[in-house]
Amino acid sequence: MTQFTALLASSFVGLALAAAPPVTPEDGLREAAEALCQQAWEPGAWDAAAVVIAVGDEPIFTSSRGKRAERSKEMATADASLAASSMAHAFLSALVVQSCARGDFALDDELGKLIPDLVGEDCHVHVRHLLAHTSGFVDCGAQDPLDGASDDVLWKRLQEVVKQPLVTSPGECVAPTTTDTLLLAATLERIDKRPIEEILAKRLFEPLEMGSSRCVVEDPSAEVREASSDIVQERAVRFDPRWIETSVLDLVRFQRALIDHDLFSEEDYLEMISPTRLNDGTHSAFGMGLRQIRIGGIHGVRAGGVDGDVSATLAFLPEYDLTVSVIGRGDDLDAESLLSDLAMLVIAPPEAPIVDLLLEPAEMKPYLGTYQIGCTSLIIRAGEGRLVLDDAVAGEMTLLNQGDHYFVVESDRDMTLKFELVEDHAVSFVLDDHGVETVATRFEKGAVR
Repeated sequence: MTQFTALLASSFVGLALAAAPPVTPEDGLREAAEALCQQAWEPGAWDAAAVVIAVGDEPIFTSSRGKRAERSKEMATADASLAASSMAHAFLSALVVQSCARGDFALDDELGKLIPDLVGEDCHVHVRHLLAHTSGFVDCGAQDPLDGASDDVLWKRLQEVVKQPLVTSPGECVAPTTTDTLLLAATLERIDKRPIEEILAKRLFEPLEMGSSRCVVEDPSAEVREASSDIVQERAVRFDPRWIETSVLDLVRFQRALIDHDLFSEEDYLEMISPTRLNDGTHSAFGMGLRQIRIGGIHGVRAGGVDGDVSATLAFLPEYDLTVSVIGRGDDLDAESLLSDLAMLVIAPPEAPIVDLLLEPAEMKPYLGTYQIGCTSLIIRAGEGRLVLDDAVAGEMTLLNQGDHYFVVESDRDMTLKFELVEDHAVSFVLDDHGVETVATRFEKGAVR
């Protein structure tokens, strides 16, 4: 165990042992949580949704709305199967970590060794790069909308993009892609010599009693020949993350299994959630299938996210032994905000007022410009009395001046920027993104300063 992993282990174990007493349903949590859900769902973007708040393995609040699926007559409930493609990577990552723990292959094995017929024998991307989304492959799922596309189209795209040059070197940047998820599925199929839907059922869903979870092969003609080393080539219809269905209660069971070490050891779990060390020595909040987060100043981990019009996400905060999960279907869902708001009902920390010291144009000038973190560009520009951080991925975020070159993101107190000035010119800033610090360096005249 590395020094970093050991430090993280002591932190998580200590938090679990000193868990704070949670708010109980008798304290008005149910009413407050239901009000938050209704407020989130009112604008009409949510066609269907289910949420759960659980302390330990005990749900203390559930709520739902809408139909289970677009053409279904069944209502969505906390234990109903709902589309959850964004959980595919976390599920497959857990199985890969389990496979490595039992010696089937290693995290540092190259794909050229494991699935050479798919990626080529000279592919030097490691398994751990797929888990942490640092492979550098082009995203085969982002070229065109996939709604309604047949499953073999996705895999034809995969076979095309793995032949293309990598966008970045393995381990250089984090870029979540469908390519990484499909290659995890292909690796598991090659090692287990059976289709991924059977692997998920026999090694994950059934042992963990995730009764509402399944991998639904929509084409009944999808068959696999008898086990062979060429199983990936022989499948009639190959795995698609859109086949994954689960429930919010099953996501609680999944998280409890990771905490209780039902799939692999505590050390393997801690490696799975540890921030990924990139090639330049910085750390990404993404681990191997799970991501480090902070909600209300409390450290935790999160899985899942948004995939098209489907959102499936869970957060676990060990200090409170708290799991919150949200699954929804609809356009422009803000499931993460709802998840955080529900968690805050339990942890409910006191909030100090945010300082907001307005800046004159001359005071803004030292900070303005383009900064670089790895392969990501961040622009600091002037707003009305405030600086604005413009991230091509996350969008624009207003910064509140705390004094001494220190700023807080208005919409997220757990994201801060601390600038370093040389004379009257900012040369870099430390970005603290929910507890993970990286340095953004000013980019000038075609080079990082």
